[in-house]
Amino acid sequence: MRWLRILLVLVAVGGFGYGGFVLVGSVPFKLSTVEVVGVSQRVSSDEIVASSGMAKGDHLLTISSRDVEEGVKSIPWIERVRVERILPSKIRLTLSFRTASLVAVSGGRSFLLDASGVVLEEDNEPLVTVTGLPESALAPGRRLTLRSFENASAVLGSLPPGIRTKVRTVRAFTVDRVGVELADGTLLVYGAATQLELKNFAVQALIDKYAAEGREITSIDVRVPNRPAVKLR
Repeated sequence: MRWLRILLVLVAVGGFGYGGFVLVGSVPFKLSTVEVVGVSQRVSSDEIVASSGMAKGDHLLTISSRDVEEGVKSIPWIERVRVERILPSKIRLTLSFRTASLVAVSGGRSFLLDASGVVLEEDNEPLVTVTGLPESALAPGRRLTLRSFENASAVLGSLPPGIRTKVRTVRAFTVDRVGVELADGTLLVYGAATQLELKNFAVQALIDKYAAEGREITSIDVRVPNRPAVKLR
């Protein structure tokens, strides 16, 4: 009886091996459909599928999720990608998109940026403008790591809501020359992104003070927050 048990084991192993071969090589597991979830007006489904590197007829089990993710994320607007295999013949791509938050202007060209400093594309929209960045750093797909931009972003992110909604331009020429221009032309000179709580307190207090007096401000320099300098129109 021992030989019979051995024979049954060999048949079972052979069956599994054959079944695996049929699974990998069978027609039903060939890619026929790529479903894209979360498409925006910025990027078409065709662009996304083309960037994924997948082609009709690829086998679902040999498609690399990592390669697909890297390919799709080569489009600057795409922040995250989830790849799902849906048997028998579909891949679903679920996308999260970046949001344009800023416009960087340099050398007569305009580039859309997200809040983290990723350059999305060359274009212009009615957003807060960042000036002072080198044109060479503004390549679509690149994330800005310039300290001047990081300081400008920190200043912008720290502003009280009542001031933040009025910002028109952020100047980011150097780390210690960060300034914010409001829609009415008022210039707020912050310098480096340090002591921001004190600087914002001083700015808000001075804006409120001169607004109550009916006087217009040209600039407020809070690089030294306990000794702010104010210029009036």
